[in-house]
Amino acid sequence: MKYGCQPYEVEPSDYIITLENDLANSYHWSGNFWEDYIFFVCQWHPLIGILACHPYHPWSKLERLKMFVISTAVSMVPAILVAKRVEDSFPEDADELKKSATLFFTLIFVTLPDIIVGVVLYQLSIANTRCPLCTCWVTINKCCSNGFLCIAIAACGLSYYILQDTHPDEILGALKPLGKGKLYSLGTWFPIWFVLPCVGFCLVWRGEHSEALKNNNNQPAAE
Repeated sequence: MKYGCQPYEVEPSDYIITLENDLANSYHWSGNFWEDYIFFVCQWHPLIGILACHPYHPWSKLERLKMFVISTAVSMVPAILVAKRVEDSFPEDADELKKSATLFFTLIFVTLPDIIVGVVLYQLSIANTRCPLCTCWVTINKCCSNGFLCIAIAACGLSYYILQDTHPDEILGALKPLGKGKLYSLGTWFPIWFVLPCVGFCLVWRGEHSEALKNNNNQPAAE
């Protein structure tokens, strides 16, 4: 279990494919639930993982940083539109309604797309570990990643176009849903990925833990 840039005394060249596959798909490492959960967060969280992921994780730090920038840029346009639409749709004295509407539309049009883009890019990044003999996944990953990058650049250009006539004092208010949506996305990641069916940490770790105990019990005792 390595974090960030911790070095190996001996480089894992002999078992690098197995290591990458385990890092991308396994939750059970030390056998301690909370220690493994911390390791899981460091490998999977879209922000923490940029600095703390395993040095040989197939979803590299550079790819994580690119994904973070792409998902933020893609979310920028709907965030600006949410701020402008809510401001124009409610009277000036309806602050509570504005807050409620902003929260609802931010979750739907900013947080949810941010989560979806992140999951798609992650699955593409680790696809080659699930089928290491199929080298086309690397090419597909690069094409999709570059495609999302082009969309992100276009989104930044569109955001600039929308905001070009906005007073400088109002720009921060127009971008508030973006910051909130990103924080919601990063914060809700913890409960979602803890209890999520099929791929959530709690369920998968317990299944892998039971399998490890079963394998240990089935091993013949040493004479």
